[in-house]
Amino acid sequence: MNIAAAGAGEYTIGSPASASITLVDANTAPETVLFSDNFNTDSSANWTLYATDPSDYTAQFAYDYSSQSIPPAPHSSGDTHGLFLTVNKDATGAAAAVNLYPIGQNFSGNFALRFDMFLSVQVPNSVSTEYVLLGIDHSGTRTNWFRNSPGGVPAGWNFDGLFYCIEADGAGLGDYSIFSSPFTNNGPTTLSTKSATNFNAVFKVPPNAVLGVPGNDTSLASPTPIWADVELSQIGKIVTLRINNTTILSYSNTTAYTSGNIMVGYDDAYDSIGLTTSYVVIDNVRVVSLSGLRITSIVNLGANVQLDFTFGLNDVPSSFAVQSSSAVSSGYADTAATIVQLSPGTYRATVAKGTAPKFYRIRHL
Repeated sequence: MNIAAAGAGEYTIGSPASASITLVDANTAPETVLFSDNFNTDSSANWTLYATDPSDYTAQFAYDYSSQSIPPAPHSSGDTHGLFLTVNKDATGAAAAVNLYPIGQNFSGNFALRFDMFLSVQVPNSVSTEYVLLGIDHSGTRTNWFRNSPGGVPAGWNFDGLFYCIEADGAGLGDYSIFSSPFTNNGPTTLSTKSATNFNAVFKVPPNAVLGVPGNDTSLASPTPIWADVELSQIGKIVTLRINNTTILSYSNTTAYTSGNIMVGYDDAYDSIGLTTSYVVIDNVRVVSLSGLRITSIVNLGANVQLDFTFGLNDVPSSFAVQSSSAVSSGYADTAATIVQLSPGTYRATVAKGTAPKFYRIRHL
């Protein structure tokens, strides 16, 4: 990143004379798109909607979010239309949720659900704990949600697939969690969870509303609106939620759900009526095919061996390791290597070459 010197006349330095900035890495490897919706027009006929209460949700397609002074989403081409979701905003307080599934879609193998997310929350506030939902491997015929108020979800509720939540205010009430069936402890089975405090250095204030969470306080006199790049991937048995290219929560899938439809949604898990400033705007939903790891070239550099490889996700170089063995079929162990990223999804590993013949492979950590 290049910044012109102050003396060049483009800007003047005020008081204070220093500031901090947040750079968001939203680059991804080239996408092979299996499904997409940019919500520039009303595409509601292409989606199936399920809600816990048919009268207590809002799902507005082609919503012009510039009306809320929200800038264009990162994967838009200057337009400002998306999908607006919220629940539990009527006069009767009751926990509620809404799920949306694209009609006629089924995904299997290695793929990722990706979208731009603008999460709005007003803090501090006693009723600000609401959740964005997203999932994969669903039948597309159920409302997947959870309720934290006394009694939980009504007995006998059916869940399916694998679905994550992103808590808006980082209140430590399941900030980042993954759920599935069956019904246990008055709700879906919690497969794994992680606190927002693990990501205080990733989602800072400002521009975010709360440390550790990619949210916006749009009630401020001078808000700092920022979008988040959300990805839910499935590679083999590993299901991973990533936000702004940061791994949030991974799970090794031991459930029976390995293929199915995607889901986006919203959940207020508490009976207290939420604020109208609590909502999410989702834009540029895509499902993309992922290629997994592939070594594309091996070059003998004399004292070193150079291995170029690709990966379907734009992960950091430290997420990979080179393994070597004297036998092609067994005995592989990590070996010292220098790994750099050449471009999104493309990497290069350099390994010192010994005197004995070696076989190499790449491992994703």
